[in-house]
Amino acid sequence: MRYHTFGDDETDLEVGVPVVEAVAGRGRVAAGELPGGRVVVTIHEGGHDRLAEAYTRLQEGVAAHGSPAGPAWEVYEWIDLTTQPDVSAWPAPADWRTQLIQPIS
Repeated sequence: MRYHTFGDDETDLEVGVPVVEAVAGRGRVAAGELPGGRVVVTIHEGGHDRLAEAYTRLQEGVAAHGSPAGPAWEVYEWIDLTTQPDVSAWPAPADWRTQLIQPIS
């Protein structure tokens, strides 16, 4: 997930999955790439009810190492993207591991 805006009433985000080769978009679905360059990464372990704390750590890291350069994104290491998504196969939220990634300049 890459968040462009996050608000109480409306959120603009992208959902992405890794692919072996480029694919064409269609309709409201567009192909894209994550940017290269410097990033700050924070790892959050556990359910997303405490994800805001991880974002605070991410912002502290950004302040120490640069300035934000585009929207942040999340990588959900606990979702197996090599198979058809099956929520019933996901681990308990306590076992989730999520990367928070913020490009910096």
